[in-house]
Formats: sequence, C-alpha cells, structure tokens
Amino acid sequence: MDLKHDTKINKDRYYRVGDQLLGARDAIELYMQETIAGQLSLQRTYYLYDLTNTHFAGICEKNPKAQRGKSKQKRNDCPLVAAGVCFDEQGFILFHRTFAGNTGDATTLPEMIEILQNTSSDQHLSAPPIVVLDGGLGTAENLETLREAKINYLVNRTRSFRNHFSEIFAEATFEQVPDRKVQVSKLAKGQLASIEAVKEAEHGDQFVLCRSTQRGLKESAIRSRADERLLEALEKLRTRISKGQLKQPKKIHEAIGRLREGHSQVARYYQISCQDGALSWEHDDARMTGAADLDGCYVLQAHAPTMTAVELWRRYMVLTKAEAGFRCIKGQLGLRPNFHRLEGRVDGHIFISLLAYQLMRFICYSLEQCGDTRNWATLRDILRSHCYATSELPTSSGEVHRVRKPGRSEPLHRQIYSHLGIDLAALPTQSSCYRQPV
Repeated sequence: MDLKHDTKINKDRYYRVGDQLLGARDAIELYMQETIAGQLSLQRTYYLYDLTNTHFAGICEKNPKAQRGKSKQKRNDCPLVAAGVCFDEQGFILFHRTFAGNTGDATTLPEMIEILQNTSSDQHLSAPPIVVLDGGLGTAENLETLREAKINYLVNRTRSFRNHFSEIFAEATFEQVPDRKVQVSKLAKGQLASIEAVKEAEHGDQFVLCRSTQRGLKESAIRSRADERLLEALEKLRTRISKGQLKQPKKIHEAIGRLREGHSQVARYYQISCQDGALSWEHDDARMTGAADLDGCYVLQAHAPTMTAVELWRRYMVLTKAEAGFRCIKGQLGLRPNFHRLEGRVDGHIFISLLAYQLMRFICYSLEQCGDTRNWATLRDILRSHCYATSELPTSSGEVHRVRKPGRSEPLHRQIYSHLGIDLAALPTQSSCYRQPV
C-alpha cells in the first residue's frame, strides 16, 4: 500500500486506506488465519458461526445492503446491514461476509460453509471440524448441507424445541458438569424413536438435554417481569374501555390483538375476553406451571459420534466467545455508530472493526496463556493510567527543547507488559527542538 504521496490527514485519506484494505480482504483474512495459527501453535478443531447487524440513522439510498430487518439492538426503525463472522475456538476471526439487513440468518450458512472449505487450511486441524451454531441457523436444510460437506455440527436448538422433551426432562438422570452448575443427560437413539417430532435421529444425531440453575433463575425472572407488564397493559385497556374511550367491539378486539402481539411471551398463558363492555382475563395455571418446569432446560443437537455429552456441552459454551466478541466489536471497537452511506465504505468500516478485534483478541489470548483472564475493558482501564508525558524546556536563545517519554509504570502495568513480552526500557522516547515565534 503506497501512501507516500498522500500526506494530508483527513477523512478522505482514511476512506482511501479503507478501500484498499477491503480490496485485499480475502488475502488479509487468509494470511491472518495462517499467521495466528502458526505463531500461537493453535490446533483448530471446531468453528463458531454467528451473525450480528448494525443500524444507520439515515435512509442509505446508495447502499443496496441497507435494508430494514430484525435488529438485534431493537432498532427495527432503521436500515440494517448484517455481518456473518466465523470464529475459531480461541475466539479469533477466520473470515467474514456482509449481507443485506433483511437477509435471513439461516440463508447465509451455505455460503459460509463454502468459504470455510475453500480458505481454511487443514494443517491446523487435529480432528474433523465441528461447526457450532445457534438455534436460528440450525434448520433442516442447513444441517443436511453440513452432512453433505462431511462437517460435524453442534446446534443449540430453539427454546420451543425443548417442549418435545418435557416428559424426559422430568424423569431423566442428569450428570453434573465438573465445576459448573449445569447438568447434562445424553439420550439414546432408542428413546428418540418414541418421540414423533424428532426425526434427526435417522442421521445418527445425538441429543443432549441440559439443565442450568442460573439460566432457570434468569428465565423465571424474565417471565415474571413480562407477566407484570402484561397485567399493567390489561388494566390500562380495561380503564379505557370502562371510561368509554374505546367502545366499538372491532376496535376493542384490535386492541386486544395488539396487546397479545406486544406481550407474546406471556399472553399465551391468558384467556382474554370482552363481554358487554367489560374486559376480563383468566390465567392458565397448568400451562404456566408446565413452562416453569422447563426453566433452565435446553437441548443440544450434535453430529459428532465420538464425543461425550459433557464434551459436547463444553464445545457449545465456547459459542459465548463469539457473543462476547460481537459485544466488544459493536461497543468498544467502534462498529457502532456507523455514519457511512456507500456500500464499500460501510463494508470497509466493518472490516476495520474486525481487524481491530483481531489485535485485541491476540493481546487477550497472550495474557490468558499466562493466567491473566481479565477482559479487554478491565485491561484498558488499568493501562490508561500509564501514558506518555511531554516536557518542554525553553532557553534564552528562543529555542524550546521538547522531550516525550513514557511515564513511570506501576506494578499492575509491569505485570501486563511482562506477560506480553514488552520491554519497558525499550519504549521509544522522542526529542525535538523548535523556535518560539516572536
């Protein structure tokens, strides 16, 4: 990249650099795959694939990818662009692609599988690869595509899927995961044959039933808050009807429909009716109890014959690295806000954010190998107190001598630098001299 004649620092220069980086995207990502794996001696055995999206404040008429869709930040009122990212188990990015904001998550997986097969090097695979997916990506078509590509997979099925196993969850014998408040139970294929809704057993898939105490408490609290909001909305609607603000039966039923849609998480447990201008509702206790019994329960589906239930669960938990990576990319590393309007500039902004994440992840991984598991936000807060200081010394001749050097480090700083192999004595010092204007 030759920028020796481009010395003017402004946004146009950064745009040109971003355009050149984006033009070499595939080569850069492949080089980073090879270099990171070689330098850190990584043995990649499975991959994590997930999607996120970013929204725009304008209408982005010149960007065909900027489309309205389901925003993960609840900004459905804005155009979106989606990014699909493939991570390895250490949390490093292997490659990415950008998609239109209204693209269905599940439809992006075949393209990513093709890229994975074409760009990933087998020399860093210690076993057949396993792709870890979230529930929305685990459609029957996608799983069939993975089987045809001879790629093993591990999918966290959607929450509603656990209803097929409600009786087994109540009777199964669970195994405690060491050092975790999670229990797992692996079902045999013979047990699956009695469940009509489960057809994946024909392909030799394994199902792991999991129960988490912490997840159960979280789901219960979420449902309780949603139930309170629904009751508040029902009381407000009842008041409107009783005051005569809403009289026509058609309008009342439309209001009830909107209320059900807005509180769909818990509205299914209520029978809501309006007779003779009086709104009433009845709670379905049996159905609510059945849902509460499944709090904290979830189902993993895997096509990995040699792995145990606990091993499969541990592989799934690594997906949290991808989720943590997305949070960092969108927040601390500047993916949002995105003020660009042209498609190439938006794609370049996303790519630069992902490159910044690679550097951040390299630092965190190096520290993790030394037993330091603090996250990036914590590390940044610690290191921000160690900075460069500039001293200026004016002379009688009118010259001013300026020296810029690092400040004195504290023990916490020196510990981090030591783990990263940074020699504090080798930090650069800059000296300059200029004459004060008369």
